[in-house]
Amino acid sequence: LESGTEVTRPVERPITVMFTDIANFTAGSEDLNAAEITTLLNEHFELISRQISQNHGTVDKYLGDGVMAFWGAPETDDHHAAHAIEAAKSIKRDFEAQCDGYREQGRPAQQLRIGIHSGRAIVGNVGGDDRTNYTVLGHTVNVANRIEQLGKEIIETNDVVIAISSDCYNSAGCPDGFTAAGAKLIRGSSKPVSLFVYQPGLGENIVPFNSTGS
Repeated sequence: LESGTEVTRPVERPITVMFTDIANFTAGSEDLNAAEITTLLNEHFELISRQISQNHGTVDKYLGDGVMAFWGAPETDDHHAAHAIEAAKSIKRDFEAQCDGYREQGRPAQQLRIGIHSGRAIVGNVGGDDRTNYTVLGHTVNVANRIEQLGKEIIETNDVVIAISSDCYNSAGCPDGFTAAGAKLIRGSSKPVSLFVYQPGLGENIVPFNSTGS
């Protein structure tokens, strides 16, 4: 609003998109009442949104128990990929601490998947006369969403899995702690996407995904 209406005009620009999702949230919350589910989700969204904001990101929307966010708009950010990765690492740290607290209380811990991709996308206000949404659209968004979903194949006993594309990895300057996970043909894309998984200390070992398609 402070920047004026011109900043919300749809344009194509380089951005980084993040999707998060709690694994098996529906099954894990079936014994909770509405108030308990709302409290749980509010705690979760506060944790994630705080780190996105502190690392220069924009929360686009909440998707059930998931979050969609992006970097590089509305303000230009030459380090959008690096900032998204730093947000993901901070979310991982805080989420794992929260899970440890749940275990101490005898509550079931949760698992979180995070997928990140960098590329060009349409950014701006989208909608009709009575309702608009400042959002991002395009193939880059779809790929980020698919990468988050691929975390189902490797999450196993981890509290958090962070999977990113090679485009994001390279744009961020090849940050430490990421392990190559091979190329994956994802739904809606004609070319395989090379992936990296955040696993500090694993070195050059390959983290294989369990299947060849999604």
